[in-house]
Amino acid sequence: YGHLAHTGKLPGRGGQLDIALAVRAYNLASKETDAQGRTVGMTGNYLAAYNLGLIYYYGAGGIKPNGAEARRWFQAAQIGFQGRSNVRSFWPALVYLAQIDERGYGVARNPKQAFAYWEQAARSRDGEALYGYAMAITTGQGGIQNPYRAYPLFVQSAKRWNINDMLALARYKAQGDRVREANKVDAAKWLLIAATIDKRYQKYADRMLATLSEQQQKQAAP
Repeated sequence: YGHLAHTGKLPGRGGQLDIALAVRAYNLASKETDAQGRTVGMTGNYLAAYNLGLIYYYGAGGIKPNGAEARRWFQAAQIGFQGRSNVRSFWPALVYLAQIDERGYGVARNPKQAFAYWEQAARSRDGEALYGYAMAITTGQGGIQNPYRAYPLFVQSAKRWNINDMLALARYKAQGDRVREANKVDAAKWLLIAATIDKRYQKYADRMLATLSEQQQKQAAP
């Protein structure tokens, strides 16, 4: 019911969203009750909790963005998911939790906790989670800095069509490091792939291609 109100699919509403009604329904669905109907926790339906997290994260229907409240609901979604699945990580909630703690969005910044969330989310092999974890390792967030360990994570994420990772790989390939030499052909290839997803990156790909020979340009073609 909350999802129908959230997405404007309630009958007789003409496609109009009702966020206030969605919030009330999600709240009820998220609650865990005992045999007497008393609320004993907020780990009922984890998807309802997750959708509440999205509403507070972005703001909607007169509800202002609230990072602290979003964090609370994403945590409830993760806990609720753990209680109903053999899989330990509900990575969509973990990605948002990592971003909230990393940025200090409505809460105190906590890079160490953000790193733990990124690490846990990355076990799902989701592209966004892999990218966040790789960036955390690259920058040393949470006390661990190892760009060489991050490189294969960037590759895995890029192969899952994560555009941020494609751009990160293009920068890395263009510059190289102490272990890997710069490879502008590979850099151009990742930029060209990124441009197939978002045409805004075509000009960057064209600039990189202009620095290559005709043969190298052919090699860079994805």
